[in-house]
Amino acid sequence: MTDVGVSPYGRTCRRPLGVTILAALEIIWGILLVIAALGMFAAAGMIAYDGVPPELMDMVSPDVLQALPMTWVVMGIMFMVFAIIYFALAWGFLKGRNWSRVIVMILLILSIISSILGAIMYGSMNTDTLVSLGISIIIPIIILWYLALNHVANWFHCRERR
Repeated sequence: MTDVGVSPYGRTCRRPLGVTILAALEIIWGILLVIAALGMFAAAGMIAYDGVPPELMDMVSPDVLQALPMTWVVMGIMFMVFAIIYFALAWGFLKGRNWSRVIVMILLILSIISSILGAIMYGSMNTDTLVSLGISIIIPIIILWYLALNHVANWFHCRERR
């Protein structure tokens, strides 16, 4: 895998270290999602095969227990889909595909909006909530800023990668 290309202006461009780090983080998240999905599938299979543990029967209604395996399978499928998306975005970052940069920037904006709306809907603003809100807004803003920098954007517009 190469990290060198030619910019639209004829200059050689290299993949910025931050792009590589973001791609590595996306790969890590993808792997964690695959592990979580496999855990969901295994748990659903164990409950479907062995039945519900007696300790749970007293704590949860029978309707919920009956739907539990299928719920876990659906969640496992969703985790797998998200893992594939993370792997695709990581590949796009490593190869310098601009679509991956655009998608990540859109997802970051949605994350910021979601954090703000979640804080508003939660209602009470104590110190912990404000710190959590600040972190969940500042990190996406920093990544957005980084992806908008000229030398980073140039990597995604390079052509003729070897």
